[in-house]
Amino acid sequence: MIYFKACPRCRGDIQLQNDGTGDALHCLQCGYERAVAPHLLAKAREMQRAKAA
Repeated sequence: MIYFKACPRCRGDIQLQNDGTGDALHCLQCGYERAVAPHLLAKAREMQRAKAA
């Protein structure tokens, strides 16, 4: 999943990735990376399901 213009550092596009050690947000432009807590990830997926319905 990609979040457009969501990077706090450069306002670039952020992609949600799973690198084997857990989920992380990774900026496609500047390389900013931040781990995502499992409970926040569950909430984001729930919100996306609601948008799709």
